[in-house]
Amino acid sequence: MSAKKRCCTTCCGSWSLKLMWISGICSFIAVAIAIVLPAYIGSQIKSGILDEIVLSSEKSSGYKDWQSNLYNDSQPTYFQLYFFNITNADQVLLGEKPNLTEIGPYSYREYTIRFNVSWSDDGNIISYKTQEYFVFDPSTSAPGVSEDDEIVNVNLALVGARAVLDQSLPREWERSTVLRCVMCNTVGSTPFVRSSVKNYFWGHANDTVLSFVAKEFGIPMSTAFPPLQVNASTMDEAYLTTNIDIQYTGKNNLSQILEYIAYQNMTRLHSCTNPNPNTSVCPLFQREWTEEEAKANGWTLTWGSDKANTIFGTDGTQFPYSQVPTVAPVFVSATMKSFALENMNGEIVTDLYGLSLYRVRIPREVGFNDSHPGTETGFYNNVPDGLWNSSSFGGFPLYISKPHYLDGEPELINQLIGLNPSYEAHDTFVDIDGFSGVAMRARKRLQFSTVLTNWDMKILEPHLNDDNENENEN
Repeated sequence: MSAKKRCCTTCCGSWSLKLMWISGICSFIAVAIAIVLPAYIGSQIKSGILDEIVLSSEKSSGYKDWQSNLYNDSQPTYFQLYFFNITNADQVLLGEKPNLTEIGPYSYREYTIRFNVSWSDDGNIISYKTQEYFVFDPSTSAPGVSEDDEIVNVNLALVGARAVLDQSLPREWERSTVLRCVMCNTVGSTPFVRSSVKNYFWGHANDTVLSFVAKEFGIPMSTAFPPLQVNASTMDEAYLTTNIDIQYTGKNNLSQILEYIAYQNMTRLHSCTNPNPNTSVCPLFQREWTEEEAKANGWTLTWGSDKANTIFGTDGTQFPYSQVPTVAPVFVSATMKSFALENMNGEIVTDLYGLSLYRVRIPREVGFNDSHPGTETGFYNNVPDGLWNSSSFGGFPLYISKPHYLDGEPELINQLIGLNPSYEAHDTFVDIDGFSGVAMRARKRLQFSTVLTNWDMKILEPHLNDDNENENEN
């Protein structure tokens, strides 16, 4: 039976949604960073051997810790996920505020291996590929949680399908008809889904919505919903999915230590916007491509200006030498942005070794929208303050912010029940040793959200809050 004939014959009732920003996931990365061992820095760095942190060859003292954290004495890095569970999904369709309950953390040990490492310019430039993978760690997770725990939240595949329809179909009634057809024959007419936390964040094969669209409309596309974070559990996968990063080692100039020359082989930011339909990925980016060649291979410039697409700063593990670091330039790959972390009001903390560390944070201005004078408009940030538009590289309407919309406009918080923003719990910071520029401790805290508008759709009485309900029943 054709998709057109199957459309919505069992739909009844109606619902409408005001525009709302729905919080989905908070990711926290807790890092005790050691380019060289903290005790070593504490006892030796001020004796005049600053050059020991320069990674100019495999013999550099910090090379082992930089190259991999799989060793028994490596400092652990934990990637922790918190999910928002919408406890009143049916009522939201009738106009109520979403009631969110935060669950987690779901904690993962993050392992990093840098491979294909090479040097040029007499040790002043280093290039490498990176394998990152994540292993669930019950011991550092919340008591009793499991990756099989289920949540109710926005169906990201459906939101993505709506975004594609908005771009490809010129008339509203066409978009509404096709979307109704997709929903009524897959998930029922609701923008919410019940999913395990594992599938929701780490992706899954044979997504119901994507499979229907591919089959019924003859669109050549992958039916796997991609992960929000790549988990390259094998070296083969890392070879296929990651490109080379190129940085200065600081050998010739300490002010350039670990400053990016190219991220994923790009000197200007590009995103894979037209992937191969069979693999859902683009060929690895090549720096020598012209813009026309990049486009032919599925890549387009991420942002709308040269300034926005410029890559500067370090990866956040090391910063330029400064006795009093007030500004720390950094490139944050999760946001595809370069900006400066700032030391607010001379904030200083002390670590376990008695070192005085300068704490830098993401300034509120980084989240300003385009309406503020002097704001870089190339980031397409025509959204409330506190949100960073990542739709241009996320593939669907996806927005990044500080957790619980910390530093965001009141409307973001007031439209939802269950948010309690706190600088202590939700702010990103890096603690830097002023003498060496080494990041001794860090917490990277980000939240992923999407947006829902009035789709003028029908409802199949989904009862997502009923554990005995079959959400795919038509």
